[in-house]
Amino acid sequence: MEDKFTYKVREIKKLMNSSSDDFLFFGDDLGKDPEVYAEMKRLYPGRVLGIYIHVVRGRPFTRDAISYWTSLDLFLREFEAGRMSASAVEIILSKLLKEKSLEFIFPKKAQCPTEATVWDWQTRTIFMREATDLINKFVSFCQARQSSKNLQ
Repeated sequence: MEDKFTYKVREIKKLMNSSSDDFLFFGDDLGKDPEVYAEMKRLYPGRVLGIYIHVVRGRPFTRDAISYWTSLDLFLREFEAGRMSASAVEIILSKLLKEKSLEFIFPKKAQCPTEATVWDWQTRTIFMREATDLINKFVSFCQARQSSKNLQ
């Protein structure tokens, strides 16, 4: 039995070697994704456009990766990189602002930020007003969830 890191590196190398495309990697902080994707960036430095790691447990990972909590984080980062249109960002902003069940965005076992600081960068984009509204919504939800956990 080989470990997950070795297996994932081998399989992703097969994909990358069979294509001339550049890659974006998406994973989470539960397993070896951050380390595997950092290895891919080391092996294929010009072909890894970005590494996004969904914060679930909040464990530290390599500086090659960008943490994200919501799809908006991804859309805004990709907009800033020139790979996402403003209209696509506006669609996700609208959907998230209308979303009533934030448990879908922050599952019970996932980290739920109770401070806006993890999203401060979003308020320095052209979507500042909408991002601020959404950040307030997320933080309120996460704080309420944390308060209910503390009462149990």
